[in-house]
Amino acid sequence: MTATGYGKAKVGTGGFTISDVEDGEYPATVKSVKDGQGKWDDQDYDQYIVEWALDGLEDDEGNAVTLAQFVRIPEALQVEGILNPDSNLFKLIEALGYDMEEPEVEPNGWIGKRARIIVKNKAIQSGQNKGQIRPRITDVMAPRGRKATASPSNGQPAAPTREPARQSTVSETSVAGKRRQVNAEDDF
Repeated sequence: MTATGYGKAKVGTGGFTISDVEDGEYPATVKSVKDGQGKWDDQDYDQYIVEWALDGLEDDEGNAVTLAQFVRIPEALQVEGILNPDSNLFKLIEALGYDMEEPEVEPNGWIGKRARIIVKNKAIQSGQNKGQIRPRITDVMAPRGRKATASPSNGQPAAPTREPARQSTVSETSVAGKRRQVNAEDDF
């Protein structure tokens, strides 16, 4: 019997880098999607780990600020092929602009798609990080100018539509110690 080798490794702490992001609504782009496992009330479940890049925000090194969203894969989808409209997975796919009459769950197709995310800083309720305050993605919505359900029936995202031009509001925001000008009406 042999053990699995992994070759040369980088020294690091592993896991996720947690960005310092204030509560609010942000335009964001799906950077990656991975399969994962979650646990709730001692029950394991499958989930997608969706990494979002917050459009226009950078950390101190000039990298895009990212947040991870953990989206449970409903058992009814896995067993019966049924996706409940109340599930977070349904809401995510809808926000990305896919046909919701017969939604197709193809996470690799989400990469590069845009949406608006709602971030709230919340205390972790259990586990080794219990009590720590972390930014969490609590909702995902279609970008401004495109309704979530306005999509063709071919399973592909709808082309974004433009709203009439409106006056922009410019403000300053601080993310991970870096201040930048942000257009509050930026295309999201």
